[in-house]
Amino acid sequence: MPKTLRPVPLFAELLGPQDADASKCFPSAVDIASYNASKEETSASSRLILNPVSAGSPLIDFIVFSNWKIRTWYAAPYPEEYCQQPILYLCEFCLKYMKSPFMMKRHKLKCPLKSPPGNEIYRDGVISIFEVDGRKNKIYCQNLCLLAKMFLDHKTLYYDVEPFLFYVMTERDEEGFHFVGYFSKEKRSGANYNLSCILTLPIHQRKGYGQLLIDFSYLLSKKEGKPGSPEKPLSDLGLLSYRSYWRTTILQELKKLNRKYVSIEGMSLKLSSRTFMTHDDIVSTMINLDMLVKDRQDEYVVRYNVDLVNEYLAKIESKDYPAIRPSLKVPVILHGIDGRYATALYSAASKRNVLDTVESELVKIGSVIGKDPRLQTFLETPIIDRTAKKTGVASILASGKYSELTTNFFQVLAENGRLDQTKKVISAFQTLMTAHRGEVGVVVTSAKELDTRVVRQLRDTLQKSNLVEKNQKLLITNKVDASIIGGLVIEIGDKTIDMSVSSKVAKLDRLLQEAI
Repeated sequence: MPKTLRPVPLFAELLGPQDADASKCFPSAVDIASYNASKEETSASSRLILNPVSAGSPLIDFIVFSNWKIRTWYAAPYPEEYCQQPILYLCEFCLKYMKSPFMMKRHKLKCPLKSPPGNEIYRDGVISIFEVDGRKNKIYCQNLCLLAKMFLDHKTLYYDVEPFLFYVMTERDEEGFHFVGYFSKEKRSGANYNLSCILTLPIHQRKGYGQLLIDFSYLLSKKEGKPGSPEKPLSDLGLLSYRSYWRTTILQELKKLNRKYVSIEGMSLKLSSRTFMTHDDIVSTMINLDMLVKDRQDEYVVRYNVDLVNEYLAKIESKDYPAIRPSLKVPVILHGIDGRYATALYSAASKRNVLDTVESELVKIGSVIGKDPRLQTFLETPIIDRTAKKTGVASILASGKYSELTTNFFQVLAENGRLDQTKKVISAFQTLMTAHRGEVGVVVTSAKELDTRVVRQLRDTLQKSNLVEKNQKLLITNKVDASIIGGLVIEIGDKTIDMSVSSKVAKLDRLLQEAI
């Protein structure tokens, strides 16, 4: 064994050997080993505290979500007291996180939500998509981002959710709207990104829901009238989903063209105008598919095998994945309870192709309510219980021979205690139908009634302005208000153009008073 070096007592002659011995001031091999072990343990603990997301393993091993126990993939920056729990319990409706099943059970008894706290803008069967504003529902969106971080490696947005809109996909049953996945997008993106982050829960993956969310993001780009692309970098699963979507979409468009050779410029422009994908995404997908070749003039053209394309598309169709149907897209987004019920009825009627029938029946019901004060009181009073109202409404509708959809809709209103919203729902549905037909309501207020010639000139002028799209039809209503003295006040959509004499007089009076 090696000999331990001992220091030479420098002051032995003055202090004596015992007092001059300084050997205990130097660490032994055991002390050095203990020090190094403590140093490594402290260093690892510090790295974990300073950067919990980049730690080697997630702090929370599992989450309990509805009836599922899901293993997490990455760490999420939940508060420290929750990160110490091996299992975290999440409410599937409000996404609130809790430590124990007892707390989860108590929360379920008083949770006010049965759906995401936003507007339902799409419904097809059991699938619904809600638009949630990060500014109006900040806590819900923050909880949603924390949940997403446990399954996304590149997720960095947690708390600053106000500049974003969140589109939440759900599956509907008798218990409520159950969370499936979501994507987010900036309200105003300078780079024309139509998607910032996308997630489908592991329990709902491989069902085609990721493709459905991507397709919906491009449907929003189409509504905005400009091509879009997802924000980079994408997660591994997100990149796979997008490449699959781009490949399928491009091949479907190629099949419609039914040509073996197409110029790259013409193809890119045509695909972009039809799918609202960016030119870069289109070209990169074609390169991955090995479809770009040079012709005899040394120019790039698109070449593909028709048989292989048909075989691939047949394979995709055989999976029978859900797809967005633009015909079910709501023409205008309505808010509030009446807006949600009117939107649901519109989606159901559009799916059955009975929009005009339902509209005429609602107009008839509204007329009956307006003529019968007792019926209106019966619908609006909170004293009568829901069962009695449901029975009464059923007898009224049976006597009028209304369609099954309208009858079922009013049964749902009665069961949910929303019959007091009947007049508002009918008005909201008429707003949807007006937008569906491409009609725009214009209210023109004048001091005296306008003649037909003036109304016609006004319609032509507004039709040529930027206030109205080319395919929209103006419905002008003339209101008479002598108090404006002269001129016109035009209300179109959410815009008001005040050209009345009274407003000019008021402005002049205000300027004179300020001068004095």
